[in-house]
Amino acid sequence: MDDLKVNSRQGFYKARFELDVPPSPTGLTKEHCRANREQIKNILRRHRGEQIRIEFRTANGGTISAIYTVKTFHNDRNLISLGDKIQNQLSNCQLSNSNTCEGEVKSSAHDRWS
Repeated sequence: MDDLKVNSRQGFYKARFELDVPPSPTGLTKEHCRANREQIKNILRRHRGEQIRIEFRTANGGTISAIYTVKTFHNDRNLISLGDKIQNQLSNCQLSNSNTCEGEVKSSAHDRWS
């Protein structure tokens, strides 16, 4: 995804979000997520067991954010698989041109939308 940009100086990157439904064999709980190890480590300076913030815009112009704990890793650099903590809100995201929910992954619980 060429349009998903990285900003390592500010500790965030753009990503696609999807729910881990039905639960995968690794079984994400509602507040856990699965991400790419390199993105989490090199850009966000986070590790397994640490928290990240996800944010995305809603169809009505609002912003939804949530804190997730990184539980496991996968190979897709631009995908974050989410536990069902925000299942209802994720269905309200503003879909991108590729018909996916996209937003930002941030290193700090205190970071805000860029």
